[in-house]
Amino acid sequence: MAEESQQPRDLFGDPWTPPRDPRGRRSHRPTAQGREIVAQLKGGGASDDDIALQLGLCVKTLRKYYFRELDHGVSLARNEVLRKLYEKAMAGNVTAMRAYLRETEKGAAVQAMRLPRPSAAEKPKGKKEQRLEDAAKVGGLYEPGRPPGSATSH
Repeated sequence: MAEESQQPRDLFGDPWTPPRDPRGRRSHRPTAQGREIVAQLKGGGASDDDIALQLGLCVKTLRKYYFRELDHGVSLARNEVLRKLYEKAMAGNVTAMRAYLRETEKGAAVQAMRLPRPSAAEKPKGKKEQRLEDAAKVGGLYEPGRPPGSATSH
């Protein structure tokens, strides 16, 4: 009974609880299910407006919380399909095995076609580097001229 007397009470003797602040909307909390829906819809070619309408959000909120899925939705959806296809292929489904092998061959071809990144040796020179190199050459564009009044022939 001593514990009850230590709790704050209102004028009617009921336990007092601080009032909830009703200002503003509750912030959106993204869920795994929402992320999956966004990735699926974006992978299917839906616009940001359509996806926001489906989730009951405004476009700004969609872009704020689901930016990864919007930027990479096609890749995420494709990778999920490949993962499921692999699971079915490993379970013994021959059709899934063939489909998975076709997709991996496409992926290998795409990897082979990608251009290699330029190495440091192939990096183009900047303006300063080029001018310093030209100045070091005899007869280069930036070679210092003769001082005035110097004799041209000895």
